Amino acid sequence: MNPERILKLILQINGVVMATAVFAVFLPADWMAVIHDQWLGLEPEFPNQPIVIYLARSLSAFYAMIGVLYIIMARDVRAYALLITVMAWASICFG
Repeated sequence: MNPERILKLILQINGVVMATAVFAVFLPADWMAVIHDQWLGLEPEFPNQPIVIYLARSLSAFYAMIGVLYIIMARDVRAYALLITVMAWASICFG
C-alpha cells in the first residue's frame, strides 16, 4: 500500500468517526447527563445549565464539520496537501 492510499484511508476513517458527532448535536439534555454521569462515570455531576448544553452541542457540531472536511480532503489528497498538513499540525498542537 502506498503512502497516499494510507493517508486517504486514515482521513476517511477519522472523517466517518468524527462525523458521527452530529448525533450528539440533537441529544436531549437529559440524555447528555445520563451519558456523562452513568455511562462515563464522570465527576462532578453534569451541570444542566444552558451554557453547558450550548457548549456540548457546539463542540459536537464542530467535530462533525471537521469530519466532513476530512472526508472531502480524502477524495484528492494531492490537491488538499497543504490543508491536510495544516489540519494535521492543528490536531497535534490542539488535540
